[in-house]
Amino acid sequence: MASKGAGMSFSRKSYRLTSDAEKSRVTGIVQEKLLNDYLNRIFSSSDHVPPAATSRKPLNFQNLPEHLDQLLQVDNEEEESQGQVEGRLGPSTVVLDHTGGFEGLLLVDDDLLGVIGHSNFGTIRSTTCVYKGKWVYEVLISSQGLMQIGWCTISCRFNHEEG
Repeated sequence: MASKGAGMSFSRKSYRLTSDAEKSRVTGIVQEKLLNDYLNRIFSSSDHVPPAATSRKPLNFQNLPEHLDQLLQVDNEEEESQGQVEGRLGPSTVVLDHTGGFEGLLLVDDDLLGVIGHSNFGTIRSTTCVYKGKWVYEVLISSQGLMQIGWCTISCRFNHEEG
C-alpha cells in the first residue's frame, strides 16, 4: 500500500530560512511602500487623485521637493484657468494700464502696481473690466493732497474736468 504523501517532493529551497540580507531587503520594500503611502497622503493634490495615477515613481524624501513643485505648478495652472469669472474681463493679475487711459503726469512703478501722480488730477485705469456682480478692490493711498479712487468705464474721458 502506498502512502498518501508518496510522489510529492519538496525542494530544499522551499524550506530554507531567509538570510538577514533578504530580510532587510523585504523590510526595506515594506518601509518604502509605507513611506510612499504616507507621503502621498500628506502631500496629495486637492482633487484627491490616487497616487498611482499621478506618478509611477514611488514618493520618498529624495524626490519630495520635485513632487511638491509639481503640485504647486498644477495649482497655479488651475488658478489661471479659473481667472475668467462671469462679470469680469481681463487677465487674472490686475495691474495698472500705463499704455492708455491715463491723464496727467504719472510715474508708474516697474511692477505696474504703484503710481505717483505729479499733476493736480492724475488718473489711470487698470487692465481688468468688471460689468456684473459685486466686486471689491484694495488700494493703499498715500497723498499730501486730494486723491480719489473709483470705477470708470472704457468710454470715460480723462481730462482736468472729468476722470
